[in-house]
Amino acid sequence: MAKFKKKVDVESVALDRSLFDYFIEQRLNRSLPEMHGQAPYEFFSELFEPEGREERKNMVENRHTEREAIVWPYAIRVLGLARKYITMSARERQYIVRCRESEIFWRGDDMDFFRTYVAELLEYKKLSDEEKVVYRANAFEKMRALCA
Repeated sequence: MAKFKKKVDVESVALDRSLFDYFIEQRLNRSLPEMHGQAPYEFFSELFEPEGREERKNMVENRHTEREAIVWPYAIRVLGLARKYITMSARERQYIVRCRESEIFWRGDDMDFFRTYVAELLEYKKLSDEEKVVYRANAFEKMRALCA
């Protein structure tokens, strides 16, 4: 087991915004209309789902080199989603932005699946509390039938 020379405060490490902005701008070669002049980091961190509990930064050791590194799943996810987002058509990007305004997050799914998900979610939100219980029970039974 390696002894670490420096004690690093993992929580103090931040996503390098300038590096992120540079990477996205190099991929884009232009600003997206929906960004309204925002820097890429700010736009994408608002567009995509916030950092989850399991996506926190943590220090890991490479057992082969006995070096330590900080791994941040959230930053990896945001960068991956941004790379996918900028390759989409303007119509698909607008749909994702409109969904985000309705507090529905795109998680990198293909658009056909995402549209189905959004339609189901909007239908679900219209249901009363009693109807939601029945809906969840039916969905659970369908899932159980698929696994059988």
